[in-house]
Amino acid sequence: ARYLSSVLKDYLALSKPLNPADRAKNETDEKKRVAFYKESIELFPGVIEKVQGDRPVLRHLEYRFAETLYLWSKIDSAKRVKAETALKKFQKDHSEGWQITSALQMFASLQQAQGDVNGEMKTYQALADVEGLPKQMRWDALFSASNLLMRNDKLSEARTALKKLSTELPATSPEKSRVQMYLAQCDIAEGGTAAKKAVTEVQRLVARTSNKTLKALGHNTLAEHYIKSDQKEKAFWEVMRVHVMYPDDVDEHARALYHLSKLFLTVRQDSPRSDECIE
Repeated sequence: ARYLSSVLKDYLALSKPLNPADRAKNETDEKKRVAFYKESIELFPGVIEKVQGDRPVLRHLEYRFAETLYLWSKIDSAKRVKAETALKKFQKDHSEGWQITSALQMFASLQQAQGDVNGEMKTYQALADVEGLPKQMRWDALFSASNLLMRNDKLSEARTALKKLSTELPATSPEKSRVQMYLAQCDIAEGGTAAKKAVTEVQRLVARTSNKTLKALGHNTLAEHYIKSDQKEKAFWEVMRVHVMYPDDVDEHARALYHLSKLFLTVRQDSPRSDECIE
């Protein structure tokens, strides 16, 4: 009885900062959520200090501490630096735990919000290198890193990364088409003779696939080619397809809306619709 009483007492002490953090996740009122985050963050240091010798418990508490700061920073950007510091420390101290995957994804999200392309790329590479990571998660991380290379005009590096990824994929994997789409996007971004062949390849891939994300990626890629070659009417209908038919892919939908906001002005002279896209 004394032993069980001691265990229960320890559990109640450890769960003190976790309880308000959990309540915050389920709270819809923003002010109340912030109050729960504040209460939780103030309780974590004292509890973490008590479990320094118990690595699994320490790891989980420090993960939840970093996660709570991250969620708080989504409401209050002033907490972003503290969230980054906590996530960076967690990555350094606890790379062996199951929580590292989620921690790296949160860190990449913060870097994306700040426009830190190089940092985000390194984080996705670190995520891809996590030991025991499921193959699909590794591939998604490598695709994200390749996409960032393309966005940063590092087309040669993106090609190298994509070709290396292609060798990892099973011959029958649907992800092979995704690699082909990204490689074609590199050629289109570069322009010249290769771009013309790449346009035909993207059209073929879009027609062949039933994958909505791949279709959205393809239509946006074609639109950007048409914009560069001053075929704005064609570009308009490509991004309109993404907007109407494939809005579930947040990144590709945002990419389409960005282009639509400009094309509504130049192709349709429709300022209200342009404003809607920006909004």
